[in-house]
Amino acid sequence: MPKVDGVGHSDATICKMEVLSKIFDMHFMITQAVIKKYSSFKRKYRYIDMTSGKGHVPYSDIVTKVEKVHSLEWSGRSLLHNGQLLGSPLIFLTVAESEKVQVSYRADFIEEKKDNFNQLGEAIKHHTNLSNWQDIEKKVFLYNDKYEYIIPDLFPSRDEKELGLVFIDPSGNKPDLATLKHITHMRPKMELLLYLAATNIKREFGYTNKYLSDYMREIGKDYWLIKKPIKGDKFQWTFLLGSNSDIFKNYKKIDFLRLDSDEAQKFFPVLELTAKQRQDLLQPKLPIIDD
Repeated sequence: MPKVDGVGHSDATICKMEVLSKIFDMHFMITQAVIKKYSSFKRKYRYIDMTSGKGHVPYSDIVTKVEKVHSLEWSGRSLLHNGQLLGSPLIFLTVAESEKVQVSYRADFIEEKKDNFNQLGEAIKHHTNLSNWQDIEKKVFLYNDKYEYIIPDLFPSRDEKELGLVFIDPSGNKPDLATLKHITHMRPKMELLLYLAATNIKREFGYTNKYLSDYMREIGKDYWLIKKPIKGDKFQWTFLLGSNSDIFKNYKKIDFLRLDSDEAQKFFPVLELTAKQRQDLLQPKLPIIDD
């Protein structure tokens, strides 16, 4: 996958951003319903983007081609600005600042690279003015460092009353497992959303001896939703939503399905195992018989 300033992009990126906007929408609607129903939870939705990037996706000709076929938008709001596809922080803010969201929020955006961090800050200021978002400086906080260093400071102690979402998109690399386990322990009621390439995990199996499901178990969430990859995607990009609540159901419009559903079990083995591994399961090796 090509990268610009450490930010990965590919033909699958457009689909990723469209799906991400719908996941943010879905998660906000469910979480705010829980907040309104149960007074025991904190009144503010918490969001952390661990790999925020520069605020927009590096330019690709594919954006222009897709835009000619259908509008890139969420709930009537364009996901493009000046020919560039919005990145995850601006897509989150677009959803969070919409009339659909009726709870307050706090957003923490982490970006390691200094140039990207500076561009992200400018992009947020620009879209704040463009969209007339109010009091953003009281809701949005930016951090220029590795997420492995920032997350322990954001979650220094356990809190079972805070709800929200933590998102990580490490541009084809594996996320830091220790950091994800820390989040699961410190914020058991918050969900984890990962975007990763299943193919990369399978390629590393020879020296990690770990399947995708092994990483999921180690993260420590009880329930998972998984996105069915786009047909023909050799990297098998997928979203994974980990939760300790059974509240999240199949989101069939975007093929975002519970791992324990029949639909997900039809395609999950393809994400989990190589073609050879699947064949070996179907056709176990014959025993060696001495003459």
